[in-house]
Amino acid sequence: MDENDIEKDYQDYIDQKPDAGVRNYMWSLFQRAILKGGGSEVYRAMGTFVYRYEGKNGNQYQKIAIKEEFEGLRELSRLSEGV
Repeated sequence: MDENDIEKDYQDYIDQKPDAGVRNYMWSLFQRAILKGGGSEVYRAMGTFVYRYEGKNGNQYQKIAIKEEFEGLRELSRLSEGV
């Protein structure tokens, strides 16, 4: 998404949910990215967001990201071995 797409998407989101703020919008973006198969990059971004902007521990999302990466590497290994 470019800047104009984000602004329009955000405005559409706020029009539908007037009481929601930027934080809720960000979580909606994360959820959409996961549904589109975003994988470990999305989980890493979620962990960073939780840590930097919510002031909480984002390790649970970092752990999911690592697990996603591990599973991807395992699958690549299986494919390269012909299993």
